[in-house]
Amino acid sequence: MIGVCNCMGGKRKALRHAATLGISIRKTWCGRAVGFAMLQAAIAWARESGIVTRIELQVYADNDRAIRLYRKCGFQPEGVRRRAARRSDGEYVDELVMALLW
Repeated sequence: MIGVCNCMGGKRKALRHAATLGISIRKTWCGRAVGFAMLQAAIAWARESGIVTRIELQVYADNDRAIRLYRKCGFQPEGVRRRAARRSDGEYVDELVMALLW
């Protein structure tokens, strides 16, 4: 497996327009445009749905490569979740909240 991408719409009627995106790529495949292809497919699916008008995601604030990819595809930062995740070494990391709207 190279990677995983999911884009799930909200379950409640008031949140159906917003989908949450998640992408994970095996390190050996990073830098080969796999993430870009997955992201483009997820955006196309969401736009074609006729329901989704917002895709949101959370990314580690120090994941510069992913942040550059998301910005390239039109995502904008909306805020920071401080110490939102804890790595296996015990270190806390902030998460950047980003979204793409149309």
